[in-house]
Amino acid sequence: MRSAVIATMALTTCIAVGLAQEEKPARSFVDVSDAVLPADATGGRVYLHDLDDDGYPDLILQNNEATGPGNNGGVAIIMFNREGEDGGRKFVEEPGLVPEHNAGEFAKDARLTSVFTVVGDFNNDGVADLFRPCYEEGADHEKFPDTGERAGVWLGKKSGDKVKYKLGDAFATTERATTCAVAQLDYDRDGNLDLFLGNWYVAYGKLMDAQVDRLFKGDGKGGFTDVTESAKLMTKSEPAQADSSRPTYGAAACDYNGDGWPDIAVASYGRQWNRLWKNNGDGTFTDVAPELGVDGDDIRDGKYPDWVKRASEDPWRANGNTFSLAPADFDNDGDIDLFDVNIRHGWAGDSSDYTALLINGGKEKDFKFTRLTEPFIRKHADPDNWNQGDLMALWGDFDHDGLQDILLASAAYPDDQRLRLFRQTPEHSFEDVTEQFKLDIEECGHVAIGDIDLDGDLDIVGIGSKSRFNKRTKNEIHVWRNDIAQGNWLEITLEGGKDCNSFAYGAKVWVTAGDTTMLREVSSSAGHQGVAPPRTLHFGLGKAEKVSIKVEWPDKKLSTQEFKDIATNQRLTLKQGGKLK
Repeated sequence: MRSAVIATMALTTCIAVGLAQEEKPARSFVDVSDAVLPADATGGRVYLHDLDDDGYPDLILQNNEATGPGNNGGVAIIMFNREGEDGGRKFVEEPGLVPEHNAGEFAKDARLTSVFTVVGDFNNDGVADLFRPCYEEGADHEKFPDTGERAGVWLGKKSGDKVKYKLGDAFATTERATTCAVAQLDYDRDGNLDLFLGNWYVAYGKLMDAQVDRLFKGDGKGGFTDVTESAKLMTKSEPAQADSSRPTYGAAACDYNGDGWPDIAVASYGRQWNRLWKNNGDGTFTDVAPELGVDGDDIRDGKYPDWVKRASEDPWRANGNTFSLAPADFDNDGDIDLFDVNIRHGWAGDSSDYTALLINGGKEKDFKFTRLTEPFIRKHADPDNWNQGDLMALWGDFDHDGLQDILLASAAYPDDQRLRLFRQTPEHSFEDVTEQFKLDIEECGHVAIGDIDLDGDLDIVGIGSKSRFNKRTKNEIHVWRNDIAQGNWLEITLEGGKDCNSFAYGAKVWVTAGDTTMLREVSSSAGHQGVAPPRTLHFGLGKAEKVSIKVEWPDKKLSTQEFKDIATNQRLTLKQGGKLK
């Protein structure tokens, strides 16, 4: 593990009235990995969730470095955030919490993994459950016979201060799938969590043959029914059409138009068009990405640089290798924007999209998005032959100035792929502050954020990925303590009642300090491979000492609650219909 390095920099965070903060020297993130993790900790995916409901985020590591017998399709290792002997916090593994997957006999050379984990409460008992999707190729049945492995729901049960998991059979009879993304949402607002499963190619290398994404309706007891067709989400196998199936690499639920119905942003690979499924409020969805500018940038000629000597692509193959579409109201204007995360190569030229911020124009502009790329385009030594390996992003106000910053994870290629932090400026642009804050990790393949030590700011956990471009012998886990935040803050955890899913996914919270109102949605996903924002909402508040709060619950009536003159610098919990405490 790298040793922690303290850095200082001048930080000006003057923004709207009520949040202004004078210039102060900012400190750095501190790598505390050696102190809080077991020496042998490794994994390919990382998630922070409070599984045992003690207030502290716990750590889930998904070990997907190998496949085959004994690997359980990617073992999920759970480490609980416990108090150490020295009074500090440590992540302590409790083995055996996640039983064996529901796989049949493993065939030789079978390519199958349950490569990531998402956390929800699928039976509304207030205890965190786990959903682990399955990735099983099926185009070449002789090489990849059906092993019987399917996605699985592990229902959590609390016993004292412990939690155990039992595997259900909710997905045992479904078709095999190459699931790469999951978004949890209550699409019909019936109080039960539903699952959108984003699937990619039928098999790797079959570049024009993608699986259908699926929507499963939850029954509130841990069971699910496929409603893809009735929801009008069914797509066709023929490529190049508006209704073609596309390889989905990321998915996120958000309410982009503020009508109270959760929509689904879908990130497509293969330079194919992204989707934005608008929830029509009647159980069906419509793809509005083309008319709103979410499908890709405006360059559709598919031309490669002259030196590549390759024929131009058709328009349907001239946009993004998109891994994530991360939603947030980044500019505090009351509507949800999207961060469009792409892999791009110099040889592809204009036939491929840059990573970009998609800015929502709001109701006045019919919710059309404009594209901001410049702050995120990196300089390369070779202006022609370069790589941009952006995989996923998480939004968070890391310095407490009232503006959300972007944490961007990049890997899989040379050209200085790493974890990067882009700080939002008062003008709503972004500046790369990675070096100043010493987030020094090359090839970051997965990332999570949360208030690990409950001191009121967002800490970071990231994967230093092993690849052919570095000398790592295993995936390294890094934990960074946030020592840069200097303003006031507020953290809010919502608990749904009988009319709302218990984790309140889809709820909205507005916090007003002075003349500034900040909107957050409780969300389960920000894109690729289950990358997830914290369920506990975090607000940086600068100098504000009192705020007002409004909550909109995702029930049938969109019930609201409001609170005035709430003191900052505290962690609050709100049960639907109850009081802040």
